Amino acid sequence: MFPFRRPKPETDLVLVTLRFGVGSVFLWFGLDRLIHVADWSGLVPDWPWLLFLVPPAVLVMVSGVFEFLLGAGLLDGRYGRLLPGLASVWIIAGTFLRGVDGTTVRESGILGACLVLLVMADRKAKNPWPKVVTRNLGYAYVIFLLAIGIMFLRQPVGI
Repeated sequence: MFPFRRPKPETDLVLVTLRFGVGSVFLWFGLDRLIHVADWSGLVPDWPWLLFLVPPAVLVMVSGVFEFLLGAGLLDGRYGRLLPGLASVWIIAGTFLRGVDGTTVRESGILGACLVLLVMADRKAKNPWPKVVTRNLGYAYVIFLLAIGIMFLRQPVGI
C-alpha cells in the first residue's frame, strides 16, 4: 500500500487560491510601502533606525521591495517551501520586533495561511520533512497565538 495520497484536484485549487490571496496581500502592502513611504515611516519604532543608522524611510522602502518580491514570488508559485517559509519568518519577526498593535490579528491570520502553504508544499516536495516537523509547526503557531494574546493583554489601556 502506498503511504502517500495524491492531492485531489479540489485541494490544488484551494491551495492556488490561498497562495493567490496571501501573495496579493504581500504584493499590495509592498507596493503601498513604496508609494506612501512617509505614511509608513511613522510606524517604524525608534530602535531599528538608531541601531542601523538608516532613516525610517529607507527601512520602509527596503521592506516594501522585499514584500513586493515576496508577493510576486508567491503568486508565481514556483518556489515551494522557500517563500511561504520566508513569509512566515518575516511575519513572526515583524510582530515581535514591532510589538502587538492593531495589525497583529491580520498578521496572525496571514501567518496561519503561510504555514498551510508551507506544509502543503512540503507534502509535494521530493524530500519531505518528517511528520514531527509539520506537527511542531502547528504547535509553534499555537504558541505564537498565545504569546501575542498575552502581549496584547499586558498592554496598558490608552485613551
